[in-house]
Amino acid sequence: MLVLRYIIIIAFSPVVNSKNLKLLVLSDWGKGGKSGTTWSSVNARSKSMELLAGKTNQWLVAQAMGNYVDQTDLKPSALLALGDNFYVNGISSSIDSNWYDLFEDIYLNYDGLNIPWYPCFGNHDYLGSVQAQLDRYTENPDSVRKFESQYYTKVFNIPDGGTVQVIFTTLAPSLMDATSNKGGISDETQLERIIEQTQFIEETLESIRSNPPTWLLIVGHYPIVSRGNSGDTSELKNYLQTYVSNELVHGLDHIAEN
Repeated sequence: MLVLRYIIIIAFSPVVNSKNLKLLVLSDWGKGGKSGTTWSSVNARSKSMELLAGKTNQWLVAQAMGNYVDQTDLKPSALLALGDNFYVNGISSSIDSNWYDLFEDIYLNYDGLNIPWYPCFGNHDYLGSVQAQLDRYTENPDSVRKFESQYYTKVFNIPDGGTVQVIFTTLAPSLMDATSNKGGISDETQLERIIEQTQFIEETLESIRSNPPTWLLIVGHYPIVSRGNSGDTSELKNYLQTYVSNELVHGLDHIAEN
Protein backbone atom coordinates (compact mmCIF):
# COMPACT_ATOMS: atom_id res chain seq x y z
CA MET A 1 0.00 0.00 0.00
CA LEU A 2 1.26 3.44 -0.88
CA VAL A 3 -0.17 6.33 1.12
CA LEU A 4 0.40 9.73 -0.46
CA ARG A 5 -1.20 12.47 1.62
CA TYR A 6 -4.70 12.50 0.10
CA ILE A 7 -4.20 9.53 -2.19
CA ILE A 8 -4.37 5.90 -1.26
CA ILE A 9 -3.38 3.32 -3.85
CA ILE A 10 -4.67 0.08 -2.44
CA ALA A 11 -3.55 -3.45 -3.20
CA PHE A 12 -6.28 -5.06 -1.08
CA SER A 13 -5.31 -3.10 2.03
CA PRO A 14 -7.93 -2.28 4.73
CA VAL A 15 -7.68 1.50 4.63
CA VAL A 16 -10.99 3.38 4.43
CA ASN A 17 -11.31 7.17 4.59
CA SER A 18 -14.02 9.07 2.71
CA LYS A 19 -11.73 12.11 2.36
CA ASN A 20 -9.22 10.18 0.27
CA LEU A 21 -9.14 9.33 -3.40
CA LYS A 22 -8.98 5.53 -3.55
CA LEU A 23 -7.50 3.71 -6.51
CA LEU A 24 -7.06 -0.03 -6.96
CA VAL A 25 -3.98 -1.25 -8.82
CA LEU A 26 -3.80 -4.56 -10.69
CA SER A 27 -0.97 -5.75 -12.92
CA ASP A 28 -0.05 -9.01 -14.63
CA TRP A 29 -3.64 -10.07 -14.18
CA GLY A 30 -3.11 -13.83 -14.26
CA LYS A 31 -4.29 -16.66 -16.43
CA GLY A 32 -6.63 -19.58 -16.71
CA GLY A 33 -10.03 -17.99 -16.14
CA LYS A 34 -12.46 -19.69 -13.78
CA SER A 35 -11.72 -23.17 -15.10
CA GLY A 36 -7.96 -22.85 -15.09
CA THR A 37 -7.89 -23.90 -18.74
CA THR A 38 -8.78 -20.65 -20.52
CA TRP A 39 -6.05 -18.46 -21.93
CA SER A 40 -5.36 -16.13 -24.81
CA SER A 41 -3.78 -18.23 -27.53
CA VAL A 42 -2.87 -15.85 -30.32
CA ASN A 43 0.29 -17.40 -31.79
CA ALA A 44 0.56 -19.42 -28.59
CA ARG A 45 3.61 -21.59 -28.17
CA SER A 46 3.18 -25.13 -26.89
CA LYS A 47 5.38 -24.46 -23.86
CA SER A 48 3.12 -21.56 -22.86
CA MET A 49 0.04 -23.76 -23.18
CA GLU A 50 1.56 -26.42 -20.94
CA LEU A 51 2.44 -23.87 -18.27
CA LEU A 52 -1.19 -22.76 -18.10
CA ALA A 53 -2.82 -26.11 -17.45
CA GLY A 54 -4.94 -26.00 -14.29
CA LYS A 55 -3.97 -22.44 -13.33
CA THR A 56 -6.83 -20.66 -11.50
CA ASN A 57 -4.76 -17.95 -9.81
CA GLN A 58 -6.46 -15.23 -11.83
CA TRP A 59 -9.88 -16.30 -10.55
CA LEU A 60 -8.66 -16.63 -6.96
CA VAL A 61 -7.16 -13.12 -6.98
CA ALA A 62 -10.31 -11.72 -8.58
CA GLN A 63 -12.46 -13.32 -5.86
CA ALA A 64 -10.27 -11.95 -3.08
CA MET A 65 -10.28 -8.48 -4.60
CA GLY A 66 -13.99 -8.44 -5.41
CA ASN A 67 -15.10 -9.85 -2.07
CA TYR A 68 -12.96 -7.40 -0.14
CA VAL A 69 -14.22 -4.38 -2.05
CA ASP A 70 -17.86 -5.50 -1.83
CA GLN A 71 -17.68 -6.31 1.88
CA THR A 72 -16.09 -3.06 3.01
CA ASP A 73 -16.79 0.65 2.57
CA LEU A 74 -13.75 1.01 0.36
CA LYS A 75 -15.61 2.35 -2.72
CA PRO A 76 -12.61 2.93 -5.01
CA SER A 77 -12.96 5.56 -7.69
CA ALA A 78 -11.11 3.61 -10.37
CA LEU A 79 -8.77 0.72 -11.08
CA LEU A 80 -5.37 1.17 -12.71
CA ALA A 81 -4.60 -1.95 -14.77
CA LEU A 82 -0.89 -1.96 -15.49
CA GLY A 83 -0.44 -4.40 -18.31
CA ASP A 84 -0.28 -8.03 -19.36
CA ASN A 85 -4.04 -7.88 -19.56
CA PHE A 86 -4.39 -11.15 -21.48
CA TYR A 87 -2.03 -14.07 -20.98
CA VAL A 88 -0.29 -15.60 -22.75
CA ASN A 89 -0.32 -13.91 -26.12
CA GLY A 90 -2.68 -10.97 -26.05
CA ILE A 91 -6.07 -10.82 -27.70
CA SER A 92 -7.00 -11.54 -31.31
CA SER A 93 -9.90 -9.15 -31.93
CA SER A 94 -12.39 -6.81 -30.27
CA ILE A 95 -14.91 -9.68 -30.18
CA ASP A 96 -12.54 -12.40 -29.00
CA SER A 97 -14.33 -14.76 -26.57
CA ASN A 98 -11.60 -14.09 -24.01
CA TRP A 99 -13.09 -10.64 -23.36
CA TYR A 100 -15.78 -12.55 -21.49
CA ASP A 101 -13.75 -15.51 -20.21
CA LEU A 102 -10.72 -13.56 -18.95
CA PHE A 103 -12.26 -10.22 -18.03
CA GLU A 104 -16.02 -9.76 -17.74
CA ASP A 105 -16.79 -13.14 -16.17
CA ILE A 106 -13.81 -12.86 -13.84
CA TYR A 107 -14.05 -9.31 -12.47
CA LEU A 108 -17.39 -7.72 -13.30
CA ASN A 109 -19.52 -10.04 -11.16
CA TYR A 110 -18.57 -7.77 -8.24
CA ASP A 111 -20.33 -4.43 -7.76
CA GLY A 112 -17.19 -2.84 -6.34
CA LEU A 113 -15.19 -3.71 -9.46
CA ASN A 114 -17.75 -2.21 -11.83
CA ILE A 115 -15.80 1.01 -11.78
CA PRO A 116 -13.72 2.67 -14.50
CA TRP A 117 -10.69 0.58 -15.45
CA TYR A 118 -7.74 2.50 -16.91
CA PRO A 119 -5.33 0.02 -18.54
CA CYS A 120 -1.97 0.15 -20.22
CA PHE A 121 -0.16 -2.49 -22.25
CA GLY A 122 2.39 -5.07 -21.15
CA ASN A 123 4.73 -7.26 -23.20
CA HIS A 124 2.21 -10.12 -23.40
CA ASP A 125 -0.41 -7.78 -24.85
CA TYR A 126 1.96 -6.85 -27.66
CA LEU A 127 2.13 -10.50 -28.74
CA GLY A 128 -1.49 -10.17 -29.86
CA SER A 129 -3.40 -7.25 -31.35
CA VAL A 130 -3.03 -4.14 -29.20
CA GLN A 131 -5.32 -2.34 -31.63
CA ALA A 132 -8.07 -4.84 -30.76
CA GLN A 133 -7.90 -3.76 -27.10
CA LEU A 134 -8.29 -0.13 -28.14
CA ASP A 135 -11.07 -0.97 -30.59
CA ARG A 136 -13.02 -2.69 -27.83
CA TYR A 137 -13.45 0.65 -26.06
CA THR A 138 -14.19 2.54 -29.28
CA GLU A 139 -16.96 0.04 -30.04
CA ASN A 140 -18.21 -0.01 -26.42
CA PRO A 141 -17.61 3.49 -24.99
CA ASP A 142 -19.95 2.87 -22.05
CA SER A 143 -17.95 -0.13 -20.82
CA VAL A 144 -15.96 0.06 -17.59
CA ARG A 145 -12.72 -0.32 -19.50
CA LYS A 146 -11.49 3.13 -20.59
CA PHE A 147 -8.69 2.57 -23.08
CA GLU A 148 -8.54 5.12 -25.88
CA SER A 149 -4.83 5.17 -26.64
CA GLN A 150 -1.54 3.42 -25.90
CA TYR A 151 -0.40 6.50 -23.99
CA TYR A 152 -2.77 8.87 -22.25
CA THR A 153 -3.33 10.90 -19.11
CA LYS A 154 -6.23 11.15 -16.67
CA VAL A 155 -6.97 13.73 -13.97
CA PHE A 156 -8.84 12.65 -10.82
CA ASN A 157 -10.35 15.11 -8.36
CA ILE A 158 -9.52 14.61 -4.68
CA PRO A 159 -12.75 14.80 -2.62
CA ASP A 160 -11.47 17.42 -0.18
CA GLY A 161 -9.59 19.44 -2.79
CA GLY A 162 -6.77 19.14 -5.28
CA THR A 163 -6.13 16.83 -8.22
CA VAL A 164 -4.23 13.69 -9.08
CA GLN A 165 -2.89 13.40 -12.60
CA VAL A 166 -1.95 9.93 -13.81
CA ILE A 167 0.20 9.42 -16.90
CA PHE A 168 -0.40 5.99 -18.42
CA THR A 169 2.34 4.47 -20.52
CA THR A 170 4.22 1.20 -20.83
CA LEU A 171 7.42 2.58 -19.27
CA ALA A 172 9.12 0.26 -21.75
CA PRO A 173 12.92 0.13 -21.57
CA SER A 174 15.01 0.16 -24.70
CA LEU A 175 15.46 -3.58 -25.23
CA MET A 176 15.21 -6.56 -22.89
CA ASP A 177 14.21 -10.22 -23.26
CA ALA A 178 10.49 -9.41 -23.02
CA THR A 179 10.68 -6.50 -25.46
CA SER A 180 12.95 -7.70 -28.23
CA ASN A 181 13.24 -10.33 -30.93
CA LYS A 182 13.87 -12.90 -28.19
CA GLY A 183 10.49 -12.17 -26.62
CA GLY A 184 8.58 -12.15 -29.90
CA ILE A 185 8.56 -8.36 -30.40
CA SER A 186 10.84 -7.05 -33.12
CA ASP A 187 13.64 -4.74 -32.03
CA GLU A 188 12.60 -2.23 -34.68
CA THR A 189 9.00 -2.10 -33.46
CA GLN A 190 10.09 -1.72 -29.86
CA LEU A 191 12.45 1.13 -30.63
CA GLU A 192 9.65 2.95 -32.47
CA ARG A 193 7.42 2.59 -29.41
CA ILE A 194 10.14 3.95 -27.15
CA ILE A 195 10.42 7.09 -29.27
CA GLU A 196 6.62 7.58 -29.23
CA GLN A 197 6.42 6.96 -25.49
CA THR A 198 9.28 9.29 -24.62
CA GLN A 199 7.80 12.07 -26.73
CA PHE A 200 4.39 11.64 -25.10
CA ILE A 201 5.78 11.70 -21.54
CA GLU A 202 7.95 14.72 -22.26
CA GLU A 203 5.12 16.70 -23.90
CA THR A 204 2.71 15.86 -21.09
CA LEU A 205 5.15 16.84 -18.35
CA GLU A 206 6.02 20.06 -20.11
CA SER A 207 2.33 20.93 -20.54
CA ILE A 208 1.68 20.78 -16.78
CA ARG A 209 4.93 22.38 -15.60
CA SER A 210 3.35 25.84 -15.15
CA ASN A 211 0.18 24.47 -13.50
CA PRO A 212 1.04 21.12 -11.93
CA PRO A 213 -1.51 18.82 -10.24
CA THR A 214 -1.44 18.32 -6.49
CA TRP A 215 -0.04 14.85 -7.10
CA LEU A 216 1.52 13.35 -10.20
CA LEU A 217 1.65 9.59 -10.78
CA ILE A 218 3.38 7.88 -13.69
CA VAL A 219 2.25 4.30 -14.21
CA GLY A 220 3.18 1.58 -16.65
CA HIS A 221 4.08 -2.05 -17.01
CA TYR A 222 7.87 -2.07 -16.89
CA PRO A 223 9.85 -1.18 -13.77
CA ILE A 224 11.96 1.93 -13.30
CA VAL A 225 13.40 0.67 -10.01
CA SER A 226 12.92 -2.97 -9.02
CA ARG A 227 14.48 -5.66 -6.87
CA GLY A 228 12.92 -8.25 -9.19
CA ASN A 229 14.47 -10.09 -12.11
CA SER A 230 14.15 -7.11 -14.44
CA GLY A 231 16.11 -4.76 -12.20
CA ASP A 232 16.30 -1.01 -12.75
CA THR A 233 15.78 0.69 -16.09
CA SER A 234 18.59 3.20 -15.85
CA GLU A 235 17.77 5.22 -18.97
CA LEU A 236 14.18 5.83 -17.85
CA LYS A 237 15.24 6.44 -14.26
CA ASN A 238 17.67 9.14 -15.33
CA TYR A 239 15.20 10.67 -17.76
CA LEU A 240 12.31 10.92 -15.29
CA GLN A 241 14.52 12.38 -12.57
CA THR A 242 14.50 15.55 -14.66
CA TYR A 243 10.90 16.02 -13.54
CA VAL A 244 9.16 15.77 -10.19
CA SER A 245 6.88 12.74 -9.91
CA ASN A 246 5.27 11.80 -6.60
CA GLU A 247 5.05 8.12 -7.43
CA LEU A 248 5.96 5.56 -10.09
CA VAL A 249 3.85 2.39 -10.19
CA HIS A 250 4.58 -0.62 -12.40
CA GLY A 251 4.13 -4.36 -12.88
CA LEU A 252 6.09 -7.04 -14.79
CA ASP A 253 8.21 -8.60 -12.02
CA HIS A 254 5.38 -10.47 -10.25
CA ILE A 255 6.45 -9.27 -6.81
CA ALA A 256 5.18 -6.68 -4.33
CA GLU A 257 7.48 -3.90 -3.11
CA ASN A 258 7.27 -0.20 -2.31
